[in-house]
Amino acid sequence: MNALGVFANIVPIRCSNNPSQRFSTLVKDCAEKAAAALEHSDVPFHLLLSQLGVTRSTTYTPMIQAFFDYRQGMRKKQPMGDCELELLSFQASKVPYDICLDIIDDAVEGDCVLHLLVRKDLYTEQQAQTLVKCLVKLAESFSRIPNTTLESAAMFDAQEVKPVLSFSKGERIPIPMHIADVCL
Repeated sequence: MNALGVFANIVPIRCSNNPSQRFSTLVKDCAEKAAAALEHSDVPFHLLLSQLGVTRSTTYTPMIQAFFDYRQGMRKKQPMGDCELELLSFQASKVPYDICLDIIDDAVEGDCVLHLLVRKDLYTEQQAQTLVKCLVKLAESFSRIPNTTLESAAMFDAQEVKPVLSFSKGERIPIPMHIADVCL
């Protein structure tokens, strides 16, 4: 099928995790939930909101704070009839999710592009950059050892953590064991 445009129907999925859970198990659980949810993807999102009585707004997205879009096999250049389409730029959605992770994975060219979009009223640019660094570090950690538990995965380089820890250490001040010790 040759088609041009965006075809989207949001399918809300809630995935819970446990810090002691292995990343490989989390991925499997999320994939199963996504497959089960896709069986009901013919229900329009706006109808779901109406049936649930969810208030709609132009300033926030109902029910969804985080959005994940993984586009596997999307290529920068692809044939379209007698022409070739080339992705020259990317315009992020204006939908105000708190955080949106957009991944374009082109296995043919060997490229993987990651876009992290955050609401400016919730995150500073520096905080967004820190999130990107953490995501990259987690991806590296989990790809090396998929059976790593969520709580033991490295989010920061040891070289980055060491100066922060030394900077944050100060004089130890004894703290009373009970509030009565302070008040009496």
